[in-house]
Amino acid sequence: MHYAIVSGSVREKAQSYKVGEWIKHVLEQELSVGEVYHLALNRQPIPNWEDGIREKGDDWNETWREVSHKLRKMDAFVIVCPEWNGMIPAALMNFFHLCTQMELAHKPALIVTDSVVDNGAYPVAELRMMTYKNTKICYIPEHVIV
Repeated sequence: MHYAIVSGSVREKAQSYKVGEWIKHVLEQELSVGEVYHLALNRQPIPNWEDGIREKGDDWNETWREVSHKLRKMDAFVIVCPEWNGMIPAALMNFFHLCTQMELAHKPALIVTDSVVDNGAYPVAELRMMTYKNTKICYIPEHVIV
């Protein structure tokens, strides 16, 4: 199986990046799965979605094409989402706006959130409610809050 981990924070010292790296380590070293791709939005920025973006120039297409190609090869996803004021970060929502059904549709995904307060459930609810419609990602019933 091929897994993709998407860490949704753009902060330089993001805790969600560290959580994503730990998950990657577990998948590669302890479970010995196939390829593990970690798309960390604080390390690999992606273009911002805007109306008509798919018709824009080659710079945008080249940047997203590489990420899209890797995502299409994946069998399952782990979405690592920090809680920012009870919501998911704009960069992670932007990721879901850019994705089509070609990247995520009908593939299982685990939601992992991290929070410095004793919440963390708000991003779970928002991801389940707001990101399924266009991408058709299949969130498994369980989730993890760090």
